[in-house]
Amino acid sequence: MAPARIATEHDFYLSQWTIYQISDMLRIMLMLLALLSSPMDFHWRGETIAHSVKEGAAVGAPGSNRKGKSMVAGLPYARGKSFAGLDDYLRHLQSNAAVDLPWWREIRPGVYEHVKTMRGAAPEIATRAELMKKFGFSR
Repeated sequence: MAPARIATEHDFYLSQWTIYQISDMLRIMLMLLALLSSPMDFHWRGETIAHSVKEGAAVGAPGSNRKGKSMVAGLPYARGKSFAGLDDYLRHLQSNAAVDLPWWREIRPGVYEHVKTMRGAAPEIATRAELMKKFGFSR
């Protein structure tokens, strides 16, 4: 029978190092998982990059229930949905306002104000045509 081995100070530091190494790897994996699972909005100099898709090509896409119509996807705060027109998208943004997300309020016919919950944010006013161009809508 082999004699019992007595743990040394070196063994303690080695086990502590292993625990820190494993916890660091777990922390990195969790951050990557959170980053990859979060919705991403793409902006370039304040303009949204949106793309149009045909319904036939986007089978089963969330929010796609209008066959044959050109839909715009990849919009900020769209949460994976695509929209046939600016009005649909603005209604969606207004429904998200309940959870403190920005939206566009019509302040007079054809003129919209960007409503944000962030204090000190510069006011932003846009016409309907500007919003259609910014978000990639044709109608």
